[in-house]
Amino acid sequence: KVADRYPGLVFVAVLEAIGRLAIVTFGVYTGLRLRRLQPGAVLTVNRYLLGSLVWSILTLALPSMGGDLPARVVDAMRVEYDQEVVRALVVFAIWYSYFRVSKRVKEAFPAG
Repeated sequence: KVADRYPGLVFVAVLEAIGRLAIVTFGVYTGLRLRRLQPGAVLTVNRYLLGSLVWSILTLALPSMGGDLPARVVDAMRVEYDQEVVRALVVFAIWYSYFRVSKRVKEAFPAG
């Protein structure tokens, strides 16, 4: 069994799942606030975007937390997490800019 041979992999997988679940949950909460046009929703969006970006950056440390994983597994994990950080940076740049500059957002959420 893989879990028996590499217990560090289980730890990394659980930690990653908890982090992703937190980000998804916060994303749903953020989306609901936007949909309901609630005051402070734009601030919540900015926090969500920043939190998602920070989580992506923190995942870069996960491969080194795997303990005795084979080098090829660690390398594959690093490639995947590197790509995730790039995606998160692009998403952050686009959406953060939109919520900061958009006239439509300013009209819908005058208080920010």
